[in-house]
Amino acid sequence: MSKPGNAFYYFMMDFQAQPGKKYKSLREVADAAGPHWKNLSKDKKAVYEQRARSAKLAGKASKLNSDKMPVDEIEEMERREIEWKQQMKDDIQATLTFAKRSNILDTHSFL
Repeated sequence: MSKPGNAFYYFMMDFQAQPGKKYKSLREVADAAGPHWKNLSKDKKAVYEQRARSAKLAGKASKLNSDKMPVDEIEEMERREIEWKQQMKDDIQATLTFAKRSNILDTHSFL
């Protein structure tokens, strides 16, 4: 499944797993489970709604790129690299400014 299902999807999976029930397709499960879902109490529906929310959040947190690496980790590494490069530029600029103001720019060793 490419994306997490909604609350009814999780209800259907439980409905389909009941002993003695055999369905040839999800369409058959949906048709059989639909009336039961409509009559389900709000409290019991809330359980399935929570499962759907949890699955949706888990899906967002675990998206992978084509190399099976978590996308959020790659984005964090890229952000840190950008920050590091900016910090290096700021440090170089501060060193050059200090050397120029101190009149040691032509004699200061930058190695």
